[in-house]
Amino acid sequence: MAVKFYKGGVEIEMIRTAHHHLDLNGMCTKWILFSLSFMTMLFGAIFVILGVYLATSASYYETYFGTKTFPVSTILMALGGATILISIIGCCGSVSHSLLLILSHTILSGILFVTAISILATVIVFGQELDSQVETSAKAQLVYYKNPNYDAVTTAVDTIQRELECCGVANGPIDWSNGRRYSFATYWISKRSKDTPDSCCVEETIDCGADMAVKDIEKDTVWTQGCKNVLVEKLKEQLVLLRVVAGLGIVLPFLGTVGSFYLRKFLTDNSDVFYE
Repeated sequence: MAVKFYKGGVEIEMIRTAHHHLDLNGMCTKWILFSLSFMTMLFGAIFVILGVYLATSASYYETYFGTKTFPVSTILMALGGATILISIIGCCGSVSHSLLLILSHTILSGILFVTAISILATVIVFGQELDSQVETSAKAQLVYYKNPNYDAVTTAVDTIQRELECCGVANGPIDWSNGRRYSFATYWISKRSKDTPDSCCVEETIDCGADMAVKDIEKDTVWTQGCKNVLVEKLKEQLVLLRVVAGLGIVLPFLGTVGSFYLRKFLTDNSDVFYE
């Protein structure tokens, strides 16, 4: 702010920095907004970490379900990065009393709030159709098992059967035979219609799955539970976590929007300043 005064008949202009003078209510609003922004920043970091984890370790599941057209990991990392950026704007705005930064934080937090609601709705809808989606997606991919042109599918199926200790999709080892009305593993059945993949075996050795798709299963020879049931239970646990995360993603941006709105309103309505 420019301050003019006269010294010895000469007009002198000095530039001084104006600061908003906050009372107790203003200080509380300021630091509440800062705290909320910082918490939201941590929340965004969790999104980025989850996205990186999915991108690096969940490729087998993406191939198994054929979900590469829906890049969950990319969405999580992008959303997390945006959340961190918005939170930094909120922290800087609350500390510096910048009306522009606070207004930007208000608008961007509102957008993040709406986005989180959309994500939560998507998670709820997906959870209601989880059982049928897992089975349909798995059957569509297992058509290509052991097809030399689809090595990624073969690797994904073998990895999941080993890690989750399961076999087939819904009915266990018999899913690998041609005795079902819908023989989905068509390429495998055309070559070895009586066998399960070796990855179904409890103790995996070469050709340990021979005739295991059609004979009575002896104890501790092959996994008898279908992979669909195991995957559904695993995904349900993750969906509970996603609902909690999405819920926090609604609450924190909403509180941040309200906090930045009131801080900006306070700074606008109180024009009193003091000078250094």
